[in-house]
Amino acid sequence: MNKPIRVLYVDDSPLDRALVHDALMLEHTEFSLTVATSCAEFEVCLSSGDYDLILSDCNILGYEGLQVLDTVRAIAAHIPVVIVTGTGSEEIAVECMKRGAADYVIKSPRHIQRLPLTIHAVLERKRLQDEHKFTYHALQASEQRFRSLIENSSDAIALFTTDGTVLYASPATTRILGYELSEFVGRSVFDFVHPDDHEMVMSRLHEVVQKPDAMIKVSAYFRHKDDSWRFLEGIFNNLLDDPSVGAIVNNYRDLTDARHYQEQLEYQANHDTLTGLSNRNLLHDRLSQAIVYAQRYQRLVVVAFIDLDNFKIINDSLGHNVGDQLLKMVAARLTESMRKGDTVARHGGDEFVLILNDQESMETITYVMRKILDIVSLLFLVEGREIYITCSIGFSIYPQDGKDAETLLKNADAAMYRAKENGRDNFQFFTAEMNTKVNERLMLEGTLRQALEHNEFFLNYQPLVDLRSGRIIGVEALIRWRHPQLGIVSPAQFIPLAEETGLIVAIGAWVLKNACTQNKAWQEAGFDPINVAVNLSARQFRQKDLVESIAQILHDTRLEACYLDLELTESMVMHNAEEVISTLQELKSMGVGLSIDDFGTGYSSLSYLKRLPVGRLKIDQSFVRDITEDPDDAVIAQAVISLAHSLNLKVIAEGVETAEQLDFLRAHHCDEMQGYYFSRPVSAELFAELLSNKKTLQRFNYN
Repeated sequence: MNKPIRVLYVDDSPLDRALVHDALMLEHTEFSLTVATSCAEFEVCLSSGDYDLILSDCNILGYEGLQVLDTVRAIAAHIPVVIVTGTGSEEIAVECMKRGAADYVIKSPRHIQRLPLTIHAVLERKRLQDEHKFTYHALQASEQRFRSLIENSSDAIALFTTDGTVLYASPATTRILGYELSEFVGRSVFDFVHPDDHEMVMSRLHEVVQKPDAMIKVSAYFRHKDDSWRFLEGIFNNLLDDPSVGAIVNNYRDLTDARHYQEQLEYQANHDTLTGLSNRNLLHDRLSQAIVYAQRYQRLVVVAFIDLDNFKIINDSLGHNVGDQLLKMVAARLTESMRKGDTVARHGGDEFVLILNDQESMETITYVMRKILDIVSLLFLVEGREIYITCSIGFSIYPQDGKDAETLLKNADAAMYRAKENGRDNFQFFTAEMNTKVNERLMLEGTLRQALEHNEFFLNYQPLVDLRSGRIIGVEALIRWRHPQLGIVSPAQFIPLAEETGLIVAIGAWVLKNACTQNKAWQEAGFDPINVAVNLSARQFRQKDLVESIAQILHDTRLEACYLDLELTESMVMHNAEEVISTLQELKSMGVGLSIDDFGTGYSSLSYLKRLPVGRLKIDQSFVRDITEDPDDAVIAQAVISLAHSLNLKVIAEGVETAEQLDFLRAHHCDEMQGYYFSRPVSAELFAELLSNKKTLQRFNYN
C-alpha cells in the first residue's frame, strides 16, 4: 500500500483552507494534511516534522509577500513548495519561481481541481531531480575512477597513418575494445569505426595533418569484438616531427555509459514517464518549431486539446492501475493515427495535446477531429474488462487563433471546455466569444470567493402550501447573491461555479445555519411551527462529517430536527446508492425530514427508491409547466403521484403558476404545492406577514 503524501499546508483563510482540503479529499490518493494558520505555527511544524510537500498561500499572517519561500529555503530547502494563490498574474508566477517555488495553482474551478495533479507532477519532478543528482554523482565517481586508471596505467593510445592504417594500440585500447594487439596493428581504423562515422573520422584525420599543432576532438562509435558498439571520445593530434609520415596519435576514453546516462536524462526531461509521449517541455518546443515553419511557408498549424470524458469514474471505480493502462492504450491509438511529422503529447492527467502540422483546410482538420473521436470511442480491453470511453476535443488554428504557443494552447483548452459543456463526445473550434465568457467566468469566480466574508448572500423564502387545507405548512430557503457590481446574480449562474470550486460546501453550511436560525426566530415570535426545506448539493452530501455538521447546526440554532427538511436531487441519491441509504438513515434517525427534489429528471431505480427513508417526492417544474396542455407531462405527473402514494410518500408540485395547474393537481390528489400562483420567494419579513395574515388558497372550499 502506498504511503500517504505528507503535506504541510499554511493558510490563514478558513474559506481557502476548506477549498484546498476539499480538492485534496476528492483525489483517490491519500494525503496526510498538517495545517498551519500563522508564520509562527508554520515554522514550528517545519522544524519538527518531515513532509513531502508544502502548500502555501502567497500572503500569510506574519509574513510579507512570498517570505514563506525564504523560510522554507532556510529551514528545509529539500521540500518542494506549491503556491496556492487567488491571483493569476504572470508577475506573481515569475516571482514565485524566482523565489524557489516548484509550481503554483490559481484558485479557479479548473485549476484548484487540478491541485492533486500538480502535487503529483511536482513530486514526480523532484523524484526525477533526485535521480538526476544520483546520475550526476555517479558520473563524477566514474570520472574519478577514470583519472585513477590513467594515473596507474598506460593511456588508451592508438597510432595510425593518415589513411587510417593502425601502427600501434596501447593495452588500454585492447582492453576497451576486446581485441588482441595483433588484431589492431596493420588493419584500417575504419574496420572498427561505425560506417555512419567514416566520413567524419576521415575529415578529422586530414584536418590534423594540415594543422600539425591542432588538437581536434573526435567522438565516434567503435566496434567491440563482441559486435556491440562503444562510444569513444578523444583527441586527434599530430605528434610526429615529420608531417609527411602523417602518423596520428588518438588518445581516447570510453564514454558509452556516460552517453547512455545523458540520453536517459534528456529523455526523462522531455517525455511522460507513463505513456512515453512528449511532455509539456517537448510539446512547447515542437509547437514553437511548427509555428516557425508555418509562418515561413504560409501553412496552418492545429493545436488540439483532448480530454477523456468521465475518466475519474474509471479511476475511482476500477483503480489507478486500470486507469494508467487505459491512458497508455489511448496514447498508443493516438500515436498510430497521426502522421510521422505530427506530435502527440500528454499534458497531464487524462489530457492529451496534438500538434498537426502543414494543414491545408478546415475540411481536412474536421476529418481528423472526427477520426480521433471514433478511435477513442472504440472498445478497450483492460485486464479482462471491456471499457468504452469518449473524449471531448477543442482546437485552435495558427495563425487566426494565436501567433504563439501559449495563446494557441490556451485557446484550444477553452474550446475543449466548450465541447464538455455541449454534452461531451464532440469537438469544438475556438471562437473569440469563448475568451469573453472565460474572462467573465473568472471574474465571477474571483468575487464569489469573497461573497461569504463580505455578507453578500441572503435568503428568500417560498411557501409550501397544503392542497387540502390551503394553509402554509412549510417554506423553502433559497439563496440569492447581491453582487457589489452586478446586482442580484441568479443562482443558476453562481451555484455551478460554487460546485466546481468546492465553495458550495461552505455556502451550503451558511444556508443551513441561517435557515434554521430564521425558522427558530419565527417560532419564538409566536408563529405555528413549520418545516424549513434546504437543498443539499452533491459535494455537501459527500462530506464525511455531514451528519455531525447538521447535528451541530441544529444544536447551535436550537431548532428541533423535525422542523428541518433536506432536499436531495434524484441523481444524487442514485449515485452510490448503498452509501447514500446509510447516510439518509442516520439523518432520519435524528428526526430530519428528507425529500427527493426534481423527481422525474433522473434515472431512479424503483428497487432503491422504495428503500430510501424519504418522506416526499417533488415533481420537477418542467412537468408542471405544461401539465394542462401536454398529455405526456400530465401522464408523468399522475404516475409520480400514484407511485409516491403507493410508497406512502407525499407529493409536492413545484412551479405552480396558474389556477388550471392547481385544479389538475388537486383533482389528482397531489398533496402540496409551491409556486408563483401562491407566492414568489420573499424576504423573511414578508414571509412573516404571510404567516401573520394566515394567507391561504381561497380558490377552493376546503371545508
